[in-house]
This record gives sequence, C-alpha cells and structure tokens, in this order.
Amino acid sequence: MKGPATAGTGVTGKLGTITRSGGSVQATYNGHPLYTYAADSAPGQAKGNGLNLSGGVWHEVTVSGAAAPAANSSPSSSGGYGY
Repeated sequence: MKGPATAGTGVTGKLGTITRSGGSVQATYNGHPLYTYAADSAPGQAKGNGLNLSGGVWHEVTVSGAAAPAANSSPSSSGGYGY
C-alpha cells in the first residue's frame, strides 16, 4: 500500500510510512508495512486473509490492530493486510 495513509474511525494504532529500497513510500501500521491483495477489486474485500503466500500467513488488519480471523468469507472493514 503506497503511503501516506489516513486513519478511519476507530483506528487506535499509529499510521506512518517507510521508504523502500527502490525509493517508493509504503504505509505502515504500528511499524508494520501494509499491503493490499491483488485479487481484492473493491473496498471491503479480504480475499487474501488467512492465505499462506510468500513465506507466511497473511492477515487482514482490524481497526483495533489485531489480526482478523482467517475465514476468507468475512467482510473487511479495514482494506489492508499487515504482518
């Protein structure tokens, strides 16, 4: 997810940015880089939540900062993936 990011209602963690090795700016949540999943085509989708890809399991980030349950069919309120 390209930075900077703007927090929605209820977000209690710290949003920030990092500069990647190629010079692009990436949004972070509590210091962890945020990503979007390529198969999500509309706000609220979380098709990548719980998938084991690229060396680890990916989780949707909830507004509280906790990882969302791995059920891929639940709607998302955050639209991003974290650590």
